[in-house]
Amino acid sequence: MSTVRRPRLIAASFTFAALGAVCLAGCPDPQATFDAFGERYDKINGAGTTSSTGAGVGGGCMAPMAGLADGDYLFALSAKISPKKAVALLMNVTTVASGTGLKMTLKETPLSYMDQKTPAGAQVDLGTFDVAEDGTFTAAIGTITVPGAANPITKDADITADVSITGSLCANDITFVCGPVDGKVTAPIMLPLAPGSNFTMQKVDGGTVPPPVIDCSKTPAVYM
Repeated sequence: MSTVRRPRLIAASFTFAALGAVCLAGCPDPQATFDAFGERYDKINGAGTTSSTGAGVGGGCMAPMAGLADGDYLFALSAKISPKKAVALLMNVTTVASGTGLKMTLKETPLSYMDQKTPAGAQVDLGTFDVAEDGTFTAAIGTITVPGAANPITKDADITADVSITGSLCANDITFVCGPVDGKVTAPIMLPLAPGSNFTMQKVDGGTVPPPVIDCSKTPAVYM
């Protein structure tokens, strides 16, 4: 997510104005000088850069090339009822080109709440979803069931929920994706997920599953 520093923008505006006044008096090409100064200012002050949150909102995110983001991710779903005890899933991602964006297929395997690494059920195909040219996507997954062995909140009770996630898959950082969760839990209790529930996806590197985090700030999950 881009960070806007208003004082820098104000200072830059005054500097541009002063430069323009000087150039009107004597510069051979005022517009070219103005443009060159702007490029140097952006380079020095990091204009247009994005954070590592993976959200890509307003940050110049672009969808990666097909296949580049493919692989396994640790998916953590943080429900607002107990946000630090996120449900952990191993999420397999595959992508293919589609128009100016991608088609993204998600397959999940629930992980034991005891270590967030050991499979606690069979892999389930969640479906295929559109990723826009700017990397944004909404995956309306629908009804999912998480076995009790993967439920850190009301341990050993199966969870049934209707889930939709929104995020951005960005070419400049395919290792982390995050965003809000919508939908509702229907068992073992009734609970709306929005607002206040989030998901994260961390790329599994070299087969090593990272510790789960619960939000775009990468706050560590707490299980015990």
